[in-house]
Amino acid sequence: MENLRERQCSNCGRIYSWEDWSEENCPVCEDVPLEDIEGEGSETFLDDTLTQDIPWPKGEREVVVCRASGYLDAQLIKAQLEGAGIPVLLHAGAKLGFTVGDLGAVPVMVPKSRADEALAILDEQ
Repeated sequence: MENLRERQCSNCGRIYSWEDWSEENCPVCEDVPLEDIEGEGSETFLDDTLTQDIPWPKGEREVVVCRASGYLDAQLIKAQLEGAGIPVLLHAGAKLGFTVGDLGAVPVMVPKSRADEALAILDEQ
């Protein structure tokens, strides 16, 4: 199938795998169409880990606030930050819940404007 290619938002630069986001427009920038990536594509793709209920500030870049040791840890951190009203994006190369360490590291990202707030919440643990 030709639709299995990765696509990128020209506004925010995020990369999406077709199987993870099949809509034509970027979910963060809303009305910006995604463009096919030529060549072999990137190793990074959007997992099913974008906050859906909390809007991402339009056009704002993400910043990594921590690296979870695995997919399940990342989901717990995501839930904690979302509980405080902070939108979260997780980048994961694999969804294997039992993979830990560098192999299973998952960057936890938030909008740059909310990074200090997110770090304060994570430091309370």
